[in-house]
Amino acid sequence: MGLAYRYFDVKMNVVILLSNLNDGKSIWNEIINPWQHNSIKIRFVERQNQYLFIMYGYDNLNNTTTFYKILPRSSNYDRFKLNCNNEAYVRLGIYTQKYQSESKFDDVCNCSHTLKTHDYNNGTCRSFSCICKKFITFQIVLLKKKKTITNIKFLKTHDDIKNDPVVWNCFYVNNLDLN
Repeated sequence: MGLAYRYFDVKMNVVILLSNLNDGKSIWNEIINPWQHNSIKIRFVERQNQYLFIMYGYDNLNNTTTFYKILPRSSNYDRFKLNCNNEAYVRLGIYTQKYQSESKFDDVCNCSHTLKTHDYNNGTCRSFSCICKKFITFQIVLLKKKKTITNIKFLKTHDDIKNDPVVWNCFYVNNLDLN
């Protein structure tokens, strides 16, 4: 589904967002857990208003698995890039709905108003211009397991991409434009 960044830990976290918990557990157990710590690499290929996230690693049999996603550039990405020091934890997480009964007063609804602006009984937004009928927001639930990544690079040029065989292959296999 995407990526999230968590800043308040010993190291910064890169969280790969999935649609459900069962997928997360099986991906972790079957793919990421067998990876050797020193073989895991994360590459960010920067483009104009977006970036390509590529993570790969090798298991004991020297098999490679690659995750990639094209994402819009954001202030969270820029903050991660500035502060990660080429080291982070990788984790999996799920993006779930959070309803009025589970929320705090300063949580923000999909309509962009806080819970305090919604009616307590029926959930309707009390903001004059809003047509929201029910308070719904989203939260990220993190799986507990994590691995340390110490090989993170931010690639910008054609030569940077060509010098990393897995990144180059990702571009080639997925028919991505290098520019």
